[in-house]
Amino acid sequence: MAAYSTTLRMTGLSGLDTETLVTQMMKAESMKLTKLKKTRQSTAWRQESYRAATKSLKDFQSSFLSMTSAAANNFKSSANYSNITASVAGLGSDKTGAKISLTPDGTAAGGKYDISVVSIASKDVFKSAAQARGSVSGTGVFEASAVGADESVTVSLDGAAKKITFSAADIAAIAGDEDAFVAAFNQKLEAAFGTENGAAKVSLARDGQSLSLTALIGHTAVVSNGTEGTLADLGFTAGSSTAVRTGDSLETVLGVTGTIDFTINGKQFTFDKTDSLDSLLSKVNAEAAGAKMSFDSLSGRFTLESSETGAANAVSYSGNFLTNTLGLAQTSAAADAQLTINGVSTTRMSNDFTVDGLRVSLMEGSAGESYTVEFKRDAAKTVDFVKKFVEEYNKLVDTLKGYYNTPRPKSDSYTYYEPLSDDEKEALSEDEIKNWESKAKEGLLYNDSIMRGIAGQMRQMLYESVDLGGGKTASLYEFGITTTQAWNDGGKIQLDEGKLTQALETRADDFEKLFTKSSSVAYKVGANNPSRRATEGIAERLDDIIKDAVNVGGALYTKAGVEGSSAKSDLTNLLSAQDEKISQMTSYLRDRENYYYTMFSKLETAMNQANSQMSYLTSMLGQS
Repeated sequence: MAAYSTTLRMTGLSGLDTETLVTQMMKAESMKLTKLKKTRQSTAWRQESYRAATKSLKDFQSSFLSMTSAAANNFKSSANYSNITASVAGLGSDKTGAKISLTPDGTAAGGKYDISVVSIASKDVFKSAAQARGSVSGTGVFEASAVGADESVTVSLDGAAKKITFSAADIAAIAGDEDAFVAAFNQKLEAAFGTENGAAKVSLARDGQSLSLTALIGHTAVVSNGTEGTLADLGFTAGSSTAVRTGDSLETVLGVTGTIDFTINGKQFTFDKTDSLDSLLSKVNAEAAGAKMSFDSLSGRFTLESSETGAANAVSYSGNFLTNTLGLAQTSAAADAQLTINGVSTTRMSNDFTVDGLRVSLMEGSAGESYTVEFKRDAAKTVDFVKKFVEEYNKLVDTLKGYYNTPRPKSDSYTYYEPLSDDEKEALSEDEIKNWESKAKEGLLYNDSIMRGIAGQMRQMLYESVDLGGGKTASLYEFGITTTQAWNDGGKIQLDEGKLTQALETRADDFEKLFTKSSSVAYKVGANNPSRRATEGIAERLDDIIKDAVNVGGALYTKAGVEGSSAKSDLTNLLSAQDEKISQMTSYLRDRENYYYTMFSKLETAMNQANSQMSYLTSMLGQS
């Protein structure tokens, strides 16, 4: 069978084993193709190694150096180095029952604050006197005589269902009188659900020949079902509810007629009686800057309030709909919070504000309360966080060192593990192939200049001092962070906890800046800018080094690209060139194989002719 051509051939008719001869002759020829394929596979594995290193660097960056990093893991966050804690006199250790929240942020400094709350900030709030209420209205003409003995209807009030049944005696007493029927129905409703403040919680009324069912404000009644034909006799539909629906029209909910006009904070609004309650609320909340309107379906009341607290956010309104139809009345006036901090009286528009790095949140009932807040640095928390930095940094160093410091293994004393050819794989089991290829992938970046360069930059940045500004500098060794003594550690760091703890007592701010300081000099990928390097903290330096490797234009990106990207890189270009050589070699071998088959085909033809002539001569000699 031909190895490089799909042409169907008939060979061996002359007794010559053409297939074996061609196969043997092609073995030497095909060794060049095998070598090209192995080289191409090694290139692909090298690209995989570079991309795996890129992923490790990006994972470290996103976990510890990015805006999206978890706050507790972010090496750039000042809060993780300052670790200010606040103790508040007057509050228990668990702050149970606190009416004020006092939290230091990353800019807070040590010190003590006396805070007295005079009043809290409030909104302008207006409640409606009018109450919207829904009802279940019957349709058609109601006739008491249509309801027969033992017929019933089920009414639910706030989820509690009761069956209202008319006995033969009831029907006889009503005697077909509509008012008598309504009175009897209401007696049964009151007996089933009771009263509230002297009024039945749910009641039936008749308007001409139509019935309607209503519930007191704060309650919801539902007509659910009944004996066959009873609901239809009453003009009700199963599932009808007295709940106010914001999709109902203003006419239905509030009884308005014609059009209504009003203004809120200078914005003019106009609605028709057919507009829904929901459309009114939505438009007001979208267009009345600084104010919002809501409806409480339980109480049936409307609320108009300022969007924010503070005297400057007071709400102004006008119009008959708001003043008369709704009957808005002020229940809370817009006002600023008033408090005294360390003897100085001050006001704030909001109940949430910051003073000298102290985040203050005043709660309902905090007026008249006084608190003493003391800030202290928690050195133990800072040390624990730095230990995390040392641990994660050393893991990254180990990862990088694993690439450039691992030599290629040898399959024997002289040869390295190389990619397997298809013929070599046929002689091995799946596990043997897997183990062999695992060895063949090792050490492909041994002594690689890019990987060594990244590790070298990381090691170098540890020794360089950071310009803190104002003529001050700081270095890691001053705080007990140094590289290890072992020559083969690859630049790992170690922490002297005692030295760091002692230094934090007098230089906590310097230490925070040493790690978190940002440079005013803009970053540019691959640009070695000494001014930027000198004025940025350790975390930003490390971030720059990773960006120089993995970002577009970076060393690793240029060399190997990233998984899933169509962007060209040195190795993708090399792989394309190698694919082209493999294609050309395959074409050459196909032509060579065809040449050998043609040559042997001619030989077989000649042999057949010779055999035919010999047979003829033999037969002629036999006749003589």
